[in-house]
Amino acid sequence: MVMITVDEIYACLQEEESPVLEFKRDWYWTDASSPVEISRQWGEFLKDIISLCNSYVGYCGIDRYLIIGFSEVDKKVYPIDISSIKKLRDLKLFKKDLLARLEKIVNTPPLNIEIETVLIDGHTLLAFKVPSPTSITEIKNNLDTKTLTVMAGVVLVRKGQDNDSVRAASTEEISLLVSDFSKFKDSLDKKPKPDQKRDRSIKSTVELYIDKNRSLSIEKDFPVSKRDWSENVLFELYRLNQKFSNPTVFLYIHENAAQNKTFEHIKREKLTSANDTLIILTERPSELKDLGRRKSNLKARFQTEHVFFIDEFGYKNLYSEYMLDYQPYRLENYVEGVADIGSDEKKKALDQLKDWYGAVSNPLMVIKGYGGIGKTTLVKQFLDHVHDHHDDVGILFIDSNEIVDELIKIARSDHNIDDIYDFYLAQMKKKDFDGKGFSKELLKLSVDNGNLLIVLDGIDEVIAKLGTGFDVSSFITSISESYTTNLEKTKIIITCRDYFWDTLEYKTKVEEITLEPFSEDLAAVFFQKYFAGDQAKISKALKMASEFRLSSDKKDSDLIYIPYVLDMIGYLIKQHSEFGGHNNVKAKARLLSPAMSNDFLVLSVCEREVTKLGNFSIDDQVGFLINLAIQESGYVTDYNIKNLSNCDIDDLTVEKLKAHPLLRYSHGKINFRYDFFYEYFKGLYIYSYYLDLNVLKLDDKLIELIGSYLRYGNQLCSTLSRKLEYSDSLVYFTMETVEQLNKLVDYAEPSEKGKYLSAISSCFVMAITLLIESGDKKFDSSSATDLLTTIFGDSGGGEISGVALINILAGDSKKLTFDLKSKTIRKSHFERYDFFWDCAMDENTHFVTSNFYQLEPRKGLRPTVIPSFEDCDTIDIQHVINKRIEEENEQSERITENLKKVFELFKERGNFYPQKQQYIKSKIVTNNLLPILLKNGVIEDYTDDKKPTLRQYRVSNEYRNILKFIDQGTPCIELDRVLSLFK
Repeated sequence: MVMITVDEIYACLQEEESPVLEFKRDWYWTDASSPVEISRQWGEFLKDIISLCNSYVGYCGIDRYLIIGFSEVDKKVYPIDISSIKKLRDLKLFKKDLLARLEKIVNTPPLNIEIETVLIDGHTLLAFKVPSPTSITEIKNNLDTKTLTVMAGVVLVRKGQDNDSVRAASTEEISLLVSDFSKFKDSLDKKPKPDQKRDRSIKSTVELYIDKNRSLSIEKDFPVSKRDWSENVLFELYRLNQKFSNPTVFLYIHENAAQNKTFEHIKREKLTSANDTLIILTERPSELKDLGRRKSNLKARFQTEHVFFIDEFGYKNLYSEYMLDYQPYRLENYVEGVADIGSDEKKKALDQLKDWYGAVSNPLMVIKGYGGIGKTTLVKQFLDHVHDHHDDVGILFIDSNEIVDELIKIARSDHNIDDIYDFYLAQMKKKDFDGKGFSKELLKLSVDNGNLLIVLDGIDEVIAKLGTGFDVSSFITSISESYTTNLEKTKIIITCRDYFWDTLEYKTKVEEITLEPFSEDLAAVFFQKYFAGDQAKISKALKMASEFRLSSDKKDSDLIYIPYVLDMIGYLIKQHSEFGGHNNVKAKARLLSPAMSNDFLVLSVCEREVTKLGNFSIDDQVGFLINLAIQESGYVTDYNIKNLSNCDIDDLTVEKLKAHPLLRYSHGKINFRYDFFYEYFKGLYIYSYYLDLNVLKLDDKLIELIGSYLRYGNQLCSTLSRKLEYSDSLVYFTMETVEQLNKLVDYAEPSEKGKYLSAISSCFVMAITLLIESGDKKFDSSSATDLLTTIFGDSGGGEISGVALINILAGDSKKLTFDLKSKTIRKSHFERYDFFWDCAMDENTHFVTSNFYQLEPRKGLRPTVIPSFEDCDTIDIQHVINKRIEEENEQSERITENLKKVFELFKERGNFYPQKQQYIKSKIVTNNLLPILLKNGVIEDYTDDKKPTLRQYRVSNEYRNILKFIDQGTPCIELDRVLSLFK
């Protein structure tokens, strides 16, 4: 049903004329006009209606309006008295006549045209509304107008020199219009059919008002209501009696009611009297900018000052006193992320919430995502937005974790949790609220009126702990059926971890958004805010955050950071900066140290989960996560989850584990949500071995992990060195471990030897790292050699056996070298040990039955002494030595040639002359050589007394003999001295 409301006409009056909007100050004719004039003006009127139907290219899908009684020139209302024009006295008959004429003139007449009188500021306007057609409107019979005859076949449009001029469309314009209308029609076919406008009522409002004002009662034969959608006479009227006072009349005027017709009907039926206190209630317009306009029109028409929007009246007179105070959160470091809203579409999460909040009949929003993804943070930011922009909206934030115990008590009293009011009561128990004031019916009304926004944060807590005591399906259904009955402004937000929500079964359609992780850019923005632009801390935070990058199934995905993890990283850095690294945490765990950044983060997460997992302690969680990390497959299936726990767990705990913030559950499998944690928990497994000092726990899995993950200078080695202490007992334990591993090497197949040798190297590296970090003695080649001989040496101290040094690479770590002079090294293995050629060796250094692989000397290092080898694999060593000698010769030749070019810059007329500094510096060949030549006095600054301002260089007198080498190629000691500067 097409309707014309005061609001939309008032909105039109604020606009300029356009292809879809036409204003006329006066009607086309009067009763005094001649029959010929009336006939011509009928044609003029039909021309305007037909041209509005077509409008112009780009305006398909927009309703069209012709408004009589308003001047587009001076923007004033000139009321029209339709009773003075015979044809307009009965608008029903006039519409019938209009459609009959249009059917004769055009091929597709606008049968859904609506005609209505509208009261604006006490003045009557006549409005015509044509919903956007779905096809072109073409003249099929000649049309005579005031000035011309429009021929059959013409398509009238509203676009000439002015935006609203009427003219015939060109062939090209017709083609574009046909295309536009076709697209619009297709979009309508795909668009869901809108629900029919619901009959609304103020029954609950009036009844609750009477409950609050006990002296009032509804008069007999009331309420009276009228629902005439054909005439748009839509109202509901309650007459209330009170002793010693005039009656109070509540009159509800539907938002789509024709106010004039409705007023005339009530007046004709004598439903009100002059002595009544008339209170008018109506809907708050959703699109009208001037909200007071609707109320002012009603005040003028019904002659009463008591006009309220339904939600406004309820808030002021029924339940404002029960609204809890809201203290804005004002989140300091909020960064707006993105949300997946379905169909692979992503949108800013906060914008999505704002759009949902502004929509009618969309009561429930579920925000889901990983643990720590920022669901609660998003909600708090949104609540602040609502608080800042809506004065008459109460906000109730319910933390499920705070009320779950109260809900359990309610559930134990044979009462299923299936209604919002249950959550409200549980929340209010802290204030000793008995529910007598703010009843369930008042809550329903306040929510339905849009005066109370409710948030249920972390509903997965309730789902997990109440089980079947929480009827989720009935709960969701009640929101739609019991809390969205009238104004349909109900707004309830639920946050829930995705695993819990996705496993629920419910029939009601619910809007959902899934929060996405942050991109690297958003992470940078977050840290920029967190550290107030401190670039050093921002860089440190981003580097640390890179270790917690989220695993992604999509190779091109840039959504990789969990906000909770970023927040924890920010806290750790700030806390370390202000308090020296003593992190504040009360919980304790055997393998986790609060002083360690990563441990603290994991400890915080697991501590947070203890309340959800019941008796599954932090140590239990860590044990489970370690066992998951060392799985070959990297995941565990539903059937084997219990096998990973070091203690007995029930099915409920298994279900809760699936929603653990560090884990991801999908398709019957659990794996880590972050790649980082695979290595992290494997590191804890290695740490537990050193903590126990029990060599009997050295199994194949542990051997493989030690050899693979403990490397000199890597993060794990550094981390363990901060958690362990260097001691005699640890050195002895390392000796035991190495001895056990060497026995395995002796009996292993060639293909198996590698993992044992790697483990030997890693164990020794761990001991070296602990020595370095201990600070008990100065770390140098001598102390490193002492440890080497202690672990691998014989009792006599002359020989070393079973050494393995693998993957010890030059980098940021301290240089690891040994004094091998006069030592015999047997049955040892050196592979990718970058400092091998840095070790002190002499002609008495003797290697026996040992292997050497990939021992490329560090850049710039030339082996000076070649030790002796017996029954060794030295192929790689010989190659490196030969290559190094060749490179040294080539380098010497290059430097000599470039030096010659530099000195030639100073040579002219058979001698060295001073040259401008700018000229010398401009030559590429001098870039690397000149600074060293200047530093060592080969080239020097020179000032000519005759040109004191001219900056020059010259070859110093001590090196002028180099001229002989330049001219004749003759060797000279001066050149040798210069060459030595570059060795």
